[in-house]
Amino acid sequence: MKIRTGLLVTLGVLALTDLPRAPAQLPDAATLRHVKAIYVGAMGPGDEAEHYRLLLKDELGRVGFDVSDKAVDADAVLTGTTSAEVHGDRALARATVKLKTRAGRQIWGGDYVSQHWGQGANDTVEETARDCAVGLRKDWEKAAAASR
Repeated sequence: MKIRTGLLVTLGVLALTDLPRAPAQLPDAATLRHVKAIYVGAMGPGDEAEHYRLLLKDELGRVGFDVSDKAVDADAVLTGTTSAEVHGDRALARATVKLKTRAGRQIWGGDYVSQHWGQGANDTVEETARDCAVGLRKDWEKAAAASR
């Protein structure tokens, strides 16, 4: 019983770390390397999801992707869910995203978490968007290098 409790506590602590999560699936390198333009679709309901969507669009542009205003003009569509919570002096944001071809086949995905404690903490939603964009770009670069 003590081992099970210790394992659950350890898993709980790992779930709350500041590190971005590993991709939810290995990227489809053959398809991912051809993605240059991305349409950022719905990231869940509510104002915070729309805030995340706008930040993610900026971050994707910052790391070198073209961000399309329409799905039909993009090579792939990025959608997902996001949540943000504040409990006392702790802020937590989480995003789960999927990149799909326009035909609907998933070629990449990830789960990102950011949290901060205390006053003056960075915007956790912005940090999660940055981590997602950087993670996608790194996997895109790996896919492009593997095809050479």
